[in-house]
Amino acid sequence: MIEKYDFGRIVIDGKEYTEDLKVFPSQVKPGWWRERGHLLQSRDITDVLEFHLDLLVIGTGYHGNMELSAGLKEILDERGIVHVESESPEAVDIFNHEDGKAGPEEVIGIFHLTC
Repeated sequence: MIEKYDFGRIVIDGKEYTEDLKVFPSQVKPGWWRERGHLLQSRDITDVLEFHLDLLVIGTGYHGNMELSAGLKEILDERGIVHVESESPEAVDIFNHEDGKAGPEEVIGIFHLTC
């Protein structure tokens, strides 16, 4: 559960992070960088794509500056991975809502914390 998000800062299970990160069901991976800055490509999330997931919540930044490449959208669609992309404040709310639901669905969140 994400407890708090502000520009450049996120708190998960009482721990503060100030780097972009990925939130898996059993761990948080901070220090996430993309090869082309604000363009999210499949090679930037290979570990996510290897995981069996049903929903990928993508926080595109406080102001929504990160974009998904057409190639990544195609891969997500081909694999049947539902994905929601939104400015990070809203993405955090979506992630918390979906992650808190009971059921077999696996939810992963990736969050750009600034811009």
